[in-house]
Amino acid sequence: MIAHRLLFLVCRVLFSGLVASCIFPNLLNAAPPPGLFPFTIAWDSPPTAVTDASVADITGWLDAPAGKHGYIRAEGSNFITTDTGQRIRFLGVNLAFAANFPEHADAEKLAARLARLGVNCVRFHHMDRTGLLRNAAGRRATIWNEDADGQTLDPAQLDRLDYLFAQLKARGIYANINLHVSRTYPGFPAGSRYHKALDMFVPGMIALQKQYARDLLHHKNNYTGLRYADDPAVAIVEINNENGVVGRWWRGNPDTLDPLYVGELNTRWNAWLTRNHGSPAAALAAWKNADATDATPTGPELLKNHRLANLAKNWTLQNTSPSPLLALEPPASPGPGIEPRGIVLRVLPDAAKNARASLLQPVSLKPGARHTLRITLEADSPAELTLDIKDARPPWRTHFSIKIPATDTLRTVENTFVYKENAPASGIRLALNLRATASPASNNFRVQEISLREGGSSAKLPAFVDAENANNSANAAASAAAPTSAHRALAYLRRDGFETFSPAACDDWLRFLWETEDDYWTDMREYLRRDLGIRSILVGSQLGAYSLLPLQQKFDALDHHAYWQHPQTQDNGRRIVQNLSMVNEPGGAYAASPAFYRAAGKPYLLTEYNHSSPNTFGAEAFPIISAYGAFQDWSGIFVYSYAHGTAPWDAGYQRGQFDIDQHPLKLATLPIAAALFLRGDTDAPAGVTTKTTTITPEEYLRQMRRVGPNVSAITAGATRTDALRHRVAFALAENKSGAGVPPATVATPSAGPITTEGGALTWDAAPNAGIFTIRSPRTKAAIGFACGRSFDLDGLVITPGQTLQDWSTIALSQLSGDRVGSPGRALLVACGYIENTGQIWHDPVAKNSVKESGRAPTLVEGIPAKITLTPASGVTAVEVWSLDEHGRRARSVPVTRDGPAATFHIGPDYRTIWYEVITQ
Repeated sequence: MIAHRLLFLVCRVLFSGLVASCIFPNLLNAAPPPGLFPFTIAWDSPPTAVTDASVADITGWLDAPAGKHGYIRAEGSNFITTDTGQRIRFLGVNLAFAANFPEHADAEKLAARLARLGVNCVRFHHMDRTGLLRNAAGRRATIWNEDADGQTLDPAQLDRLDYLFAQLKARGIYANINLHVSRTYPGFPAGSRYHKALDMFVPGMIALQKQYARDLLHHKNNYTGLRYADDPAVAIVEINNENGVVGRWWRGNPDTLDPLYVGELNTRWNAWLTRNHGSPAAALAAWKNADATDATPTGPELLKNHRLANLAKNWTLQNTSPSPLLALEPPASPGPGIEPRGIVLRVLPDAAKNARASLLQPVSLKPGARHTLRITLEADSPAELTLDIKDARPPWRTHFSIKIPATDTLRTVENTFVYKENAPASGIRLALNLRATASPASNNFRVQEISLREGGSSAKLPAFVDAENANNSANAAASAAAPTSAHRALAYLRRDGFETFSPAACDDWLRFLWETEDDYWTDMREYLRRDLGIRSILVGSQLGAYSLLPLQQKFDALDHHAYWQHPQTQDNGRRIVQNLSMVNEPGGAYAASPAFYRAAGKPYLLTEYNHSSPNTFGAEAFPIISAYGAFQDWSGIFVYSYAHGTAPWDAGYQRGQFDIDQHPLKLATLPIAAALFLRGDTDAPAGVTTKTTTITPEEYLRQMRRVGPNVSAITAGATRTDALRHRVAFALAENKSGAGVPPATVATPSAGPITTEGGALTWDAAPNAGIFTIRSPRTKAAIGFACGRSFDLDGLVITPGQTLQDWSTIALSQLSGDRVGSPGRALLVACGYIENTGQIWHDPVAKNSVKESGRAPTLVEGIPAKITLTPASGVTAVEVWSLDEHGRRARSVPVTRDGPAATFHIGPDYRTIWYEVITQ
């Protein structure tokens, strides 16, 4: 044992630093870490007799068939079944693209497997993709016909979908049908991705959405005998995934559009101005008056060395590419006796494609104050730079950004903006940025001045354009002598440079977007209810980055999406996933943040959640989110995704960055998640405090000017750790003062453990030693970095041993019996590191992307741990069994008794990730 530990420590040192990756690159990637063994969760059902005996099969928890108690409806913050009035929650998975259309034999196995794991709802997602007739494996990946015209449903694909739906329904698994996800509408010019946002105001696109909804929901399923519109097993219908006019505009989607869309948007914008101001000219006059009232004198210079003397002393040139893009040089002398001004930024000849560089300086700005930013520059050749103010550290939020055109004529560009929020502790910085989108051409930028002052006298106003030429409008500043003819139109506000426009104009623009989106949701909601007769729960889209609480709370339920370490695409095209465990996050990260979008009194869904692969800490995902979801009283949690394709269903190794169908650790934790969420093991105790943060609609609008659609209880004043202690909610209040109502009590951040009311959940994000524990009567868990500690969870003590990452997810749920240790059976899961056979990392230290995804079988770590159980009074025998890939008993695990306590040791010798504990 001592020799083994010594070998482990030596390996850990070698695997933990940059030196190892430089000296032993082949060693690091040639073989998996020591101690891994093959393990997958079986695709096919074991024989019936074995299934009946398997503790890992919780099919019996599902009330089959789905819909037998009538439609699901919303009552307060819960879903209930119409006939019984009983509450129902959903633990779901997403199927995407070809996975929605399996062959019949596979559909039967898929439905049975999901039921065994405790899944009781499937979100049918990405069925409508156009332009992707077949996936890489040659399987049909869309609901459209072979012509992929985006208008005609394919009978063969419908048959596959129908059969899968019937198989799911028979096993007690409901459906969440998504309408628009990834369809590009036929007959329209290219626009935003999947025509998002455009499809909320272009009439022809809305008509196509309605036709698809009718064709799909009025289609009769021959295997159930019902139209989808008439089937209570359809729990939810979602209208438009991850979409919203405000959200998509905030991302800059409509900044560059085909003239067709520009014309439609400008027509609607100017009609809105006429309704609300009398005419576009009257709106412009009102904005000018408001801007004059808000103007303030400019103060002293806020930047050090704003004239960039002495080779830009006090400034930092940062090249963020393997090969530098810019060099800093002194300016040429303008002539005898004339002092040169500024600097020269020279583009280097060997700079790589997509190279970037920034000239930086830290700044300090007053929140809520107007500021004036000015730059004077010229270039040898025309080029575009950006000038922005961002966080100095991750998450790199942008507070202001403007594009700066540089030409061969010296010019000064000046913009006024309002800095809207407090700087983070790490500070903010101003940066002049250049990015080469192609192999950079030779160029020299001569920058004479970059000035920043508090105050300003005039913000930019939208420009007048001829109404008949409105499709070619742009956001030039309006001149003082702009015509005011009723035949002239005002250009819409683009996202780029939005912060430089008059606050009054910005508010009107956001109101216009708000009302435009509201009109769309109202129209679609009434069409589905009135014209199609849909009685299922209706969801519009998602809160957060997409749509708005005041609009979505008009639906039956609210929805949100969240990911821990979502893949990010680098400049070289590589998609990386930061290999971090969430338990080290002091604020609870995505264990807490989704709670702050929930509206008081509405059912709340999280229809996409995952810890993206190849994160080696992924086993933590579902127990954590399910535990907090139950405590926060949510109504549904859906994994994104179970699978994107069908070839093959039993691959035996991890595929992609989202799919869990071949991720044994995530699959094994689903029954634990079902116990926590569906059974409600970590529901808050009676009388729990609900902290509701309330703001007025006007305050909501003001916050939109700062954060776009991302208005939540956090932006309104709540503290992130509130959700780790209490239930939280967000609400709008009609308050004519417009000042907003602050939360009654805001929790102060805590550096130590944070425990929920009732004591079931504890979040302890100690630096590099985070641990999350569950101590409910029927489920107990220790997830995180052991650091040699034992965790006493009231009747169960978990002492993890040394692992590859000093990290593990160990959880035990009593699946029969009223508490852990009572007579019955319990499922114990113990998970850690995972990778595929032959998997090769790009960087074996960072482990954030793979060069080769590898092959079957998946390799997992056997977690060593000492488990001490205190059985209930009257329990005389304790048995423990390791389980195989089917969940069948494999080997007996010795148990020792010391008085009432029963102790056993698990570990890699058992070559498993789950165990059965029997008390009788």
